[in-house]
Amino acid sequence: MRTRFVTAAIAVGALTLAACADDSGGGLFIRQNLAPPANGGCTFTPDLTAPYFARGVISMLSQQPYVLTPLIESRITALEGQESQRTVLVRGARVDVRIESITVNNQSVTVDTSDFPEGTLKFTSLFSAPVAPNGGLSVGDFDLLTSGLIATLRDRYGSQGSARVQVVAEARVFGDLGGDEIESDSFSYPVTVCNDCIVNNLGACPSTVEVRTGNPCNPFQDGVVDCCTSGGSLLCPAPSAE
Repeated sequence: MRTRFVTAAIAVGALTLAACADDSGGGLFIRQNLAPPANGGCTFTPDLTAPYFARGVISMLSQQPYVLTPLIESRITALEGQESQRTVLVRGARVDVRIESITVNNQSVTVDTSDFPEGTLKFTSLFSAPVAPNGGLSVGDFDLLTSGLIATLRDRYGSQGSARVQVVAEARVFGDLGGDEIESDSFSYPVTVCNDCIVNNLGACPSTVEVRTGNPCNPFQDGVVDCCTSGGSLLCPAPSAE
């Protein structure tokens, strides 16, 4: 499913002071990780009152990365008529992931990431979004946890009973402002990767109850999805009996 984004700028009156901003850092910041709207779909609007997630959860069964949908705000100012020149063209995010803890059947497991695949704990995820000055808001999306990291955790811990991995990702979005690079403050976001969450197995297909279809952007992320088994395979979301 293609995710659609809408950008918006907060208009201000004429400024009497010269345009200024901390362009070397702090000119942009990520306010929060937006949640899909309550009416369904995977369309996001840059709105300070929009629902958001304070932490993330993703199933080890996910074949897709954990995607962050950041609401990005500009602290950069511009004189009236100069908004275009002071618009940041965001190009991506730099992400550093650290694993805080691993538990299997409620027992702590030693954390060792020395042989994790390259590019799963430190990487750049590209996306584009314009962010207007004077409090302008925009929405983007980027991989916060790679599918490679989730696959590594699944291979190592997914079949060992109840497994939960707590990670914290530090992300900085970056882009161009008048030919110079600008980078945001760091946004810290915790995510739990687990094999006993998100997915609710209803048993044999088809389901005879109302099915929860989960997060419309990725049913294995940030929500609950009802699944069922057919021929030894797990179907998510579960098809309902007609």
